[in-house]
Amino acid sequence: MSKEITSLKRYEYSIDNLFNICKSNKLTFKDYKHWQDKNDTILIDNYKQKSGNKFLRFLCLNQGAETIHHWNTFANKGLGCCIEYDKNLLLNSIVHSLKGKKSRKGFILYKEITYLKYNNIDNFYKQDRKYISNTILDDILFTKRYPYSIENEYRYVYISKNKESEINVLFEPKMIKRINIGGAVSTDIFECIKEKIKTLNGYENVKITHSKIYEYKSWIDKIVANSKRLHQNGN
Repeated sequence: MSKEITSLKRYEYSIDNLFNICKSNKLTFKDYKHWQDKNDTILIDNYKQKSGNKFLRFLCLNQGAETIHHWNTFANKGLGCCIEYDKNLLLNSIVHSLKGKKSRKGFILYKEITYLKYNNIDNFYKQDRKYISNTILDDILFTKRYPYSIENEYRYVYISKNKESEINVLFEPKMIKRINIGGAVSTDIFECIKEKIKTLNGYENVKITHSKIYEYKSWIDKIVANSKRLHQNGN
């Protein structure tokens, strides 16, 4: 039985972004035009043409453990941060903020190119229908190539036929389970960031950690101690 997902994470490119989010208590849906994955952006353009929906904005979240890919791609090689939200509280807040507006949501479906060689395109999504709440055309918005599967992405899409102003989701600090500052940030600067966030209204008790993905001292010490013991024993 798979473990229930209780958190969704959002990697932020800079600490400035972190402070802006914490001060405003809002998340902003983003344009997709600057994304590096052209497989994704071209399919989204195709969706816009076929659906007649000219305005799309995205809120991309992640589940699961942190990886080097997440930090390097979404958080400026560890100089940014990761905000971990309570999944249910955040999704309820999004539903409330977008009430009466058109949107789609779901986990990204990661497909291997070989699947298209041996399977009818009409059956492309059948086995994955339970993971997304969309039409067949909408599924285009939730399809990525398998090499991106490490991202474990959960995507929310705001959809409109007309251009609109900034799309935001309001949240409360209590929805944040943890703020994880990137491992490329020095210890001194991390302590300053932590102190400043703690002064913000509602953030006094928010857990703030410093990612150990680049240097985990306990792990290093145990390996070194074990190798010393083996050497002493002649192994």
